[in-house]
Amino acid sequence: MQPIIKRFLEQIDRRGDDECWLWKGKTNRDGYGRFWPGGVHRISYELENGEIPENLVIDHLCRVRSCVNPKHLEAVTNKTNVLRGVSPIAKNAKKTSCKNGHPYDGVEGRGRICVTCHKEYKKNYYEKNGEKIRAQTIARTANLTEEEWEQRKNYYHEYYEEHPEKFVSARVPQKFCPCGEPLKDGRQERCPPCRKAHHKEYHQNYYQAQKDATI
Repeated sequence: MQPIIKRFLEQIDRRGDDECWLWKGKTNRDGYGRFWPGGVHRISYELENGEIPENLVIDHLCRVRSCVNPKHLEAVTNKTNVLRGVSPIAKNAKKTSCKNGHPYDGVEGRGRICVTCHKEYKKNYYEKNGEKIRAQTIARTANLTEEEWEQRKNYYHEYYEEHPEKFVSARVPQKFCPCGEPLKDGRQERCPPCRKAHHKEYHQNYYQAQKDATI
């Protein structure tokens, strides 16, 4: 047995096979054991199971950070490790309803939302700030030339095509486009051809309304 391994094993309070083996040496401020050249739980896992696979971390199944019993250690992805914990991220991931008791039944961007509360929030926001938003929009666009209008329309059309996920409205995920085509991404409500046509029509109507408001 190599001296470094012997010195490592001497620092373990070894008990029954199913009990926690606590580290008797130094620990960091988070409670994990310290031993050169790395974390003691990682060293213990590798001595028992071999090298840790790439992109995996060691999770304590017993939730005791100073434990080095190989039976209490598992190599998992960082996402799995975080979701098994008690951090705010893990606690929020376990929630199935919002603070008002409504289920998280929609998606927007990359996150879950409560469609009922989200619609109510948007309604209240625009009731309160609608006139201010419209006034700001008209002020920004009042002096645009025809060429600037075209440049702005082209910019938004291109941005929509490149980043459609940023403009998904609050809704329940759908499986089929209104034209009948299946949707590969549940966050979208139209297939790519229909989405492109819809965006083009929407912006044409929007910018025409803005131009009419400035006349």
